[in-house]
Amino acid sequence: MSSRLRSWGLSWVVTSMVAPLALVAACEDWNWEGRYAGECNDGADNDGDSFFDCNDSDCAGAPNCVEAVGDDDDGDLVQVDEGEIRLTPLVEPLGLDPMRTYGVALVDFDEDGLPDVTLAAKEGLFLLRNLGDWSFEDVTADWGVDTVAAGDNVRQAHGVIWVDIDDDGDLDLFLVRRVRLLDDGPGIQSRLTPTLFLNNGKGRLLVGTQSSGLSVQGYWEGAAFGDLDGDRDLDLIVLGGINSNSDWYENPGFAGSPGKLFRNTGSGVFEDATDDWDCAGPLDSESWEVLALDLDGDGDTDLVEANDRRPSTICLNEGAGSFVDLSDSVSLNFGSPMGLDAGDLNGDGCVDVYGTNFGFPDTVLNFGPDGQFTEIYQSLVGVGQDVSAPVSGYGVSIHDTDLDGDQDVLWVAAYDTNVSDNTIEPGVLAYAEGHRSGQLPSLTYIAPGPHDLFTADHNSYGLAHGDLDGDGDLDFLVGVDHDPMLSDGGEPRNGRAGPPLPEVSSNSFLLRNDSYTKGFQHLSITLRQEPPNARAVGAAVFVRAAGQQTGRVLTSGSSFLSSHALPLHFGLGADTTAEWVLVRWPDGFEQIFTDVAAGDVTLTRSESPCVPEGTCSGIALGCGD
Repeated sequence: MSSRLRSWGLSWVVTSMVAPLALVAACEDWNWEGRYAGECNDGADNDGDSFFDCNDSDCAGAPNCVEAVGDDDDGDLVQVDEGEIRLTPLVEPLGLDPMRTYGVALVDFDEDGLPDVTLAAKEGLFLLRNLGDWSFEDVTADWGVDTVAAGDNVRQAHGVIWVDIDDDGDLDLFLVRRVRLLDDGPGIQSRLTPTLFLNNGKGRLLVGTQSSGLSVQGYWEGAAFGDLDGDRDLDLIVLGGINSNSDWYENPGFAGSPGKLFRNTGSGVFEDATDDWDCAGPLDSESWEVLALDLDGDGDTDLVEANDRRPSTICLNEGAGSFVDLSDSVSLNFGSPMGLDAGDLNGDGCVDVYGTNFGFPDTVLNFGPDGQFTEIYQSLVGVGQDVSAPVSGYGVSIHDTDLDGDQDVLWVAAYDTNVSDNTIEPGVLAYAEGHRSGQLPSLTYIAPGPHDLFTADHNSYGLAHGDLDGDGDLDFLVGVDHDPMLSDGGEPRNGRAGPPLPEVSSNSFLLRNDSYTKGFQHLSITLRQEPPNARAVGAAVFVRAAGQQTGRVLTSGSSFLSSHALPLHFGLGADTTAEWVLVRWPDGFEQIFTDVAAGDVTLTRSESPCVPEGTCSGIALGCGD
């Protein structure tokens, strides 16, 4: 276990909102637990009578009373006695043996309203249907993607993206395949083709790689879909990773392979557009994850590509796939980013990109109204509070764990080389809680629960979020490679073995969100527009509620080789409606929806810039507003 992780993992501070009992006794005409409104939904036994919130008769008639959520085990008058954030690890519901798992998804592939589980492992592809109540059914064979039916098309599975490629209304599956570096050798076919599975609309996936024009071999890593040429259908970028047949130990960062850009010519048939669009990164870069999103709000899909040990590639789209590579004009040397996610972390209405890093501190890029990037990670976490270096971070989720209206961050890391001394550094699971004090946003690293998993070493790669139990808060899925490759040809890797992976973190797992949310509300937004791209991949959504603003981007491929649930999820705090929701559709058209009620909603595109009409005057929008 890393001593750095142990130091923050065990320093979890408990805060209590206990009102002074003397004040309660002095206020005889007050009929609730405590003196102040809200004490019937704070998880505290404010009047010391051993009854909490709704279980206390004093709370009769309270407008925000919530049910009891736990026991006062430590006698501090607080129900959830270890703090507000609590994630509970679950392995058994998946029913799978430890595997070499990388990309994961929590996308509702059968579209019954519950996110399902997808895992890409070297042993194959696995689909688990969510039955509700934390029960899952293995439907891999039913969907035709087991190794018997799909054969080599699912072996060496690496990354997963669910997306409607052919605009027929159902979700197809794009699977990146990749051999692990230390598994490569004589007789191994290491350059693999991705696999495109087309959904036949009857719960069966059929191989369509060859007919779609995507049967191209490579050392593929991250992929993303987006409208790169402005014709509304979804194009594709796939990044090239380390060439495992090169001397990659001796030339780190420059032993990579070319990426590819593919133009969707219609109905899910692709042609190579790499030379035309010229934004697949350096030919020899070791690239990892990629985001396709509109950074500057001009209605064109831009690209952010994570390159190892060299400047990242960021290309701004000037229309119709005409990209401007910023490498020559902006410093993009942010270490060695691996995983990427996007959202508005500091509430300024601009898109931020969070990058987990290899051996260096993580990075957060804020694309401001002046068209410049600002690195804001260190200002968010504060001096001396960072836990991201020297581990090798991968999957990442920007989200709102406790529904308080700001953005929190969860990320995972894997065993890799410590860049400072060339030893093996185990990975970790890290959680940073977002706070906004006045206008100053911050991220504070805390342990997200008392379980041993949160202080254990990890070899985790994929990470996805989604509301698995339909309770309004987000849960998580983590993909674990149970073999951290501590040896190379029988000899300790790099000449020095690292600690073995502990059993507690040796299998892929779920994280059930049991955080105490104080009765806060959520808003889960599904977007719909006329096809092509009916699900509005690439749209950005900004929400004003609980006295603050935040945003998310609907990406198709993010985190690390993974896919989050498609509805965009926001916390509203104690508000029961969002003051307004701004949708910037993939082509840049903006709509404002006012007074959007909490819960699960579908926002459908229309020609009206304001819904309902006449309710949007005085609303200040835009990056930096």
